[in-house]
Amino acid sequence: MKLNRFPLVVAIAVLLISSAAQAGVLEKKSINRWVDPVTLKGDLAREVLAKPIANLRIYAGKNGALLPIRYQIDEMTKENGDFILTSGPITNPEMGNNKLDTWDLVCFMADDTGDKFSKEDWPEGASLGTEIEIIDPLTGNKGWCYLLYFPSNVPARSSEPDYVHYDYNTGTFCTDYRCDQTIITPEGKHTVFFNKGWTPKFAGGNEQNCVDRIKSRITIKLLFGSLSLRIHEETMMSEIIGYRIGPVRMIKRAEQYIKMPKWAGGGKAMRALMDDMNYRNTGTVPVIVEIPFKMDTVATSAKVWVGIDHNSSTIGSKVLNSENPQGFLIDGKMDDGE
Repeated sequence: MKLNRFPLVVAIAVLLISSAAQAGVLEKKSINRWVDPVTLKGDLAREVLAKPIANLRIYAGKNGALLPIRYQIDEMTKENGDFILTSGPITNPEMGNNKLDTWDLVCFMADDTGDKFSKEDWPEGASLGTEIEIIDPLTGNKGWCYLLYFPSNVPARSSEPDYVHYDYNTGTFCTDYRCDQTIITPEGKHTVFFNKGWTPKFAGGNEQNCVDRIKSRITIKLLFGSLSLRIHEETMMSEIIGYRIGPVRMIKRAEQYIKMPKWAGGGKAMRALMDDMNYRNTGTVPVIVEIPFKMDTVATSAKVWVGIDHNSSTIGSKVLNSENPQGFLIDGKMDDGE
């Protein structure tokens, strides 16, 4: 079975290991995707479903042996597929059962996969397991890892340091490749807006703050354009509801909304719930927006613009992406490449 959960990153296939397989390395790892995280639903690992999460480990073939790798299993709610949040102001650990269910998510890094091994090479004490094969859809290259169940004498997790670190008290998120710090208001609200960001020395940075501020500009024209409502990051309200962090990613749920002026009825408008998921050097932010009225009955148009202003410490840096692989130098002057 194959699941193209990340069609531009990796394809996932889960296969039951054959007990008749020959011991030793069966196929060498060929995938080379060091940036990409991999997630798969528990229903693809049927061999270990309903087993205690504390008794599960993921191993990968490295240097001729199966070794533990960094991973995490994020429990989800069965009813609506929300994350079980374990830290922060509002948590819901009581909605989890500490077992691997079909709706839970297993997460690890594609780069941590290894060679294909046989069942005879499983670590001692592993009684059940699922082989996870990932395939690069661009090249067909592959990598493997093994989600294993230990009924007793559960081995230690990987001794490698966690990929992500988060300090709620200071709002600081950091990895070997990037760090940022979000604003905490004088009232103690932990916002989603960051005003500091830097690159650690490990990734070639100088650890100087390169962020001036994050900007958000919203313009809503009401009543056929006769009234305009303009909102920016200082008038938007946001607060972290709760979070969950593991060795591979940090999931931070936040509420964000516009506090309407009195002449517009007051209260909250365009309320958004976002799950800010941050990995070693990537991040995704799924957002659900709730509007308490039919926009087309009162609004003529709405525009949203979000961006990041950097400060002068970024001068001398180089920016590149898939559209401009050669990149361009940040020198404070615009050119055609930019």
